[in-house]
Amino acid sequence: MRVQTMPRSRERLRPTALSLALAVTLSLVSVGLTACTASSDGPPSGSGTPTLTGSPDKSKTASPAPVAKPEAVIVVAGADLDGLNVSASGYVSGVVENGGKCTFAFTRPEHRVESSRDAVANVADTTCGFVQLPIDQFTKGTWQVVLTYTSGNLTLTSPPTDLEIP
Repeated sequence: MRVQTMPRSRERLRPTALSLALAVTLSLVSVGLTACTASSDGPPSGSGTPTLTGSPDKSKTASPAPVAKPEAVIVVAGADLDGLNVSASGYVSGVVENGGKCTFAFTRPEHRVESSRDAVANVADTTCGFVQLPIDQFTKGTWQVVLTYTSGNLTLTSPPTDLEIP
């Protein structure tokens, strides 16, 4: 009978990234569990169950979070780096709904360019998305862009933002 021995390989002896990550995770979990069961008032109870001390103050009640005042916000507005388009994006804070309309109005004395799109409810606001217009609709110089959001009886207008068309 012949016994074969496995050749020694550095790769076999070298810990893998996965085994190192597992070892670190287990160490952290162990430290975390020890910290959770330890009490500063005395020796660890060993039960792992936290103990509450004192009683809650029932005279204090939680107040609801303040509601943000709705406003239209321009996130970005400017000529694209490739020089082919003018882009803008924005959202409406304090409002979460579908069905509104967002209008980006680019103005300069005696010039007006508009682009509208439907607004879409987001987790915490209403997004107006992104509009892109060919730069040949604009003349060189400083323009102002304003975002107007309309929905039902609500109309919100952002403060004007300057943008430079090269």
